[in-house]
Amino acid sequence: MTIALGVNFGSYIILATDTRTTWYPNDGSPYYQDDSEKIQKTKFGLITGSGWTDKIDLVKKSFAESLPKDTNEMLSLIREALDKYKDRCGGLIPNLKTRWIFSYQTIKNDKQILRLAFYDPHEKDDIAFTNETCTPLIIFPAETNEEEANALRSAYSELLKPFEEFKNIDESIQYNIELIARFFYLIHLRYESMSSLFQVGIHKHGYVAISQIIDPTKPQNIKLEFSPIWE
Repeated sequence: MTIALGVNFGSYIILATDTRTTWYPNDGSPYYQDDSEKIQKTKFGLITGSGWTDKIDLVKKSFAESLPKDTNEMLSLIREALDKYKDRCGGLIPNLKTRWIFSYQTIKNDKQILRLAFYDPHEKDDIAFTNETCTPLIIFPAETNEEEANALRSAYSELLKPFEEFKNIDESIQYNIELIARFFYLIHLRYESMSSLFQVGIHKHGYVAISQIIDPTKPQNIKLEFSPIWE
């Protein structure tokens, strides 16, 4: 299980996830792969998730191929994808929480806005979204207890800065990528299921970009090439 987060800054949304995939062969020992790209473009924004990889990927695929007109249709797509997963597994569902964070655009008061959404079927079979800016949604690794999660979320939130504190969107994005790099690097040694390597995705009005895999210990030129959502 990985760490995944999303923050809506109003002018753009940032998603981030580490790149570790864990699997358990017959001997029961965990094996890791740290080059998994987990953020995906959809027909209406970006999506990532944490939990059982096959379940996550089915929902990602459904969102990549369909353009729902509202959250009810989004929810139907998720349910259909999970039904396919149940059929594929013969009804035997692994006991591992699987959750998704995704972005989309909608109209509110005749104005286009960005929304950050969250789906956790273990809590409620509905899509939750927030209109609050600068408030992180974070899916922590499975090993994290509630007390640790609350403390880490609070520490991360205190370092977030509103978009208005920056000269432009590029400065804001750069600050937040660096903040995520420090946050992931500082906590990854505590949680076996996450890596310090990570990826970010940016959704601004009409456009999205997904970074290469980023190593916080190495200086590098982070390339964000934006493309239209509806291309």
